[in-house]
Amino acid sequence: MTTQALQMNAKLPEFMINYIQRVLEERKEGKPVVWCSSLAPSAIFKAMDMETFFVESYGAVCGGMGFGTELCKQAESCGYSLDLCSTLKGSLGIVFGDSVPDGLPMGGLPKPDIVFTMPSCPSIVNAYDRMSRYYDAPMLVMEKPRYHDELEGDEIGYLVQGGVEELQEIIVFLEKFTGRPFNYERLQENIALEKKVSQLWRDAVEMCRNIPTPMSAFDGISQIYPFYLDRGSHESAAYYQALKDELSDRIDRKIGAIAEEKYRLYWDNAPFAAVADRLAAEGVVPVISGAFFNRGYPELDPERPLETIVESMFFIPGNRSLRWKTEWLNGLAEEYALDGMLMQRTRFCHASNMGQEDMIRAVKKKRGIPATVLEGDSCDQRLYSESDINNKVDAFLEILTQKGSY
Repeated sequence: MTTQALQMNAKLPEFMINYIQRVLEERKEGKPVVWCSSLAPSAIFKAMDMETFFVESYGAVCGGMGFGTELCKQAESCGYSLDLCSTLKGSLGIVFGDSVPDGLPMGGLPKPDIVFTMPSCPSIVNAYDRMSRYYDAPMLVMEKPRYHDELEGDEIGYLVQGGVEELQEIIVFLEKFTGRPFNYERLQENIALEKKVSQLWRDAVEMCRNIPTPMSAFDGISQIYPFYLDRGSHESAAYYQALKDELSDRIDRKIGAIAEEKYRLYWDNAPFAAVADRLAAEGVVPVISGAFFNRGYPELDPERPLETIVESMFFIPGNRSLRWKTEWLNGLAEEYALDGMLMQRTRFCHASNMGQEDMIRAVKKKRGIPATVLEGDSCDQRLYSESDINNKVDAFLEILTQKGSY
């Protein structure tokens, strides 16, 4: 088995810089910018010739560049809690902090004309409300009901229709804000392009079933960002076609994500670089992550643009019940030939921490594979204990290697 770095990892910074630069330039030219939280219906705004900017994603990028702890401190000095999502808090530190560090990507955040959020995370609505008031920018809020196991066809249809009505209200507002009618034809074009990008991403994820996997979950989590930032664009379609082509070539040439793949893992939440190196040294590679499936919805239907946008928010794994997610995780364990699971409990995303221990117990009981939870944060280094992480990883590896590889 041979190995080499994923070439698309080197192309990722260029994509992200080009995207941020484009937003900043279009903002200077007078194009409205909408600050968005996760899962925002960007196709709606782009149909009105508006640019979207995902605030938490920018905070995550800053965290990856080493600014996260300082920015979080800035936000806390303005009254924000240590327990607030660290990626959101990083951006709040830029907006409200007294001493913003030099060297931020493209110099910082573009001023918003509108802010949009969904109350999927604790305190996010209050944070966006404050940014709305600070910039004197209108605030839009969209609810997203949880998908429960007991829901049936008519009830699902009722909830989806409720989301459609919310989108219609947003469209009415955008028509008044811009002074022009909504462009439904362009919306359908945006949905068709996003569907293409979603399918390309899902194809890349499914290639990780191969042994050896051509892409680790750690690399894959980084590769989500172009979709997160700019999923309905020709640039993102070209990017993911290139990623798919590279993975296909790696499979043909038997190039693995690490030098010697012995054990395959499920990984939850954002990666730790030190953990990645420690695992690789023992022939252990995370091959799949739940984060892969909360971005990209190949089932999008351009002929039903509003309904399909709501469905893409409603049916993702992150919006499902604990029972459903446990069964789904059991399925992933079989599909991807998993030998173990590592869950990260993080300040990065509180909602994703819910139920981790329960899922671990259920999957261990059914499949007999080892699993553990690591606590830390990839943005705020104050919440990361190297010694604690290393101790847990060492104990996990000892159990894993005693069971034997595939």
